[in-house]
Order: sequence, then C-alpha cells, then structure tokens
Amino acid sequence: MDNQQTTHRLERAKKLSRQDVQERVSLSSVENSLIEFGVAIGMKAEASVLEEVIASARTAGVSRDMLSDTVLHLGAYVGLSGVTPAAHVLDSYWPDESDADANEDLDHAARYERGIAKYGELNASALDNIRAAFGDIAGHLIDATFSSFYDTFGASKLPVTTKQMITVGTLAGAGNAAPQLQFHVGAALNVGVTQAQIIDILLLVQAHAGMPAAYNGLIATKAAIEAGTTASPGYR
Repeated sequence: MDNQQTTHRLERAKKLSRQDVQERVSLSSVENSLIEFGVAIGMKAEASVLEEVIASARTAGVSRDMLSDTVLHLGAYVGLSGVTPAAHVLDSYWPDESDADANEDLDHAARYERGIAKYGELNASALDNIRAAFGDIAGHLIDATFSSFYDTFGASKLPVTTKQMITVGTLAGAGNAAPQLQFHVGAALNVGVTQAQIIDILLLVQAHAGMPAAYNGLIATKAAIEAGTTASPGYR
C-alpha cells in the first residue's frame, strides 16, 4: 500500500486547481505570481509553501526585487512580524547579491506626510474618515499608522495597481479583515484595477486559501462596487 497516498491525492487536486487557474485567469504571469505570494503570506503559509511559491515566481520571470518589495509593502497589512517569515525564506532561498538598500532616514513628521500622500493615492477621503472616527481617542495611533505606511507600502517600488492587487489577495487570504478588504477592493478599482481582475485574484485566493476566503472576497467586492470606488473605509 502506498504510504504517500494522501499526499498523491492532494497533489493531483492541486494540479487540477492550477489547470483551472491557467484556463481562466487573464492576469500576467508576474501579477499572478506576486498575488500568489501575497496570499501565501496572508494565510501564514509554512516555509515549504512559501519556498514553492517563490520558486514558481522565479521561473515565471519575477525578479527578486519584486518579491522583496511585496514583503515590504505587506508589512502594512499583516504586520512587520507577520512578513518576517517570508523575508527569511526569500533571503535563504534567493540571497540578495546587491548592495544593501540605502533608504534615507526621515523624521516622524516627514514619514507621516509622505505616508498620508501615499494613502491619498488610494482614496483621497479615507484619512479624514479615520480621523473623524478615531482621532479623539487614538490620534497618536493614527500618526504612527501613516508613518509606518510610508516605511512599508510607500517604500515599495511596485506600481500602485500591482500593490493593490496583491493587497486584495493578501487580505482575502488572511480572512480576518473584512472592512479593510472591502475598502481595498474599492481602492484597487479606484486606481485602475478592473472588476475582472478582482475576480481573477479571488480565483487565485480560492486555489490557495479555500472557497470560504474567495466567497468572502466576493461579498466584499459586491459591497465595494455598491459603495463606490472612492468610498471611505466606513469607520464610525
């Protein structure tokens, strides 16, 4: 009797799932790979899964810098500790042979101003909504949020549309941030991601994180479309 029977059956299901994705998804191979990496990070995948996704991305022509920028930008959404395992796997599997990144040191005020400018690219009214909802009790938290947003999302050199596609996949895969997922679907549409691309992203989410995660993403997508692409996060 094959003592690897369960693994073989699972691999067959994964192969068929990949075929479904290849037949239906119209994203570029680079977009596809970066979104898959984001979904894996969002669902806190094990190192072996992260390495498999990185290897596939490398084969698809994704550069190491793109993967590194994805890790950095997702620090805004799954936390700096949350992306650390992916950073370790990337550095171990695909060492960086370039010189160390030399980012300029900015004070808090400069980081904050640049952070809110980057956030404004996604949604011009969102910061006002956040301040109105929470400014009286958590102004210092909001200040720190947008300074960190510049350090992570803002420091990534990926195009904003690509960042938003990755963000949607990551939040859907994480499955624990429904209001933020709805907001970022709307922000993705606002910066030029198409509705068809959002559905393609959710097909990738289904393949990696399961059907409930994908259909929760569909609920968020319908809500975002109904609210309008420039709707604020809806915090009260």
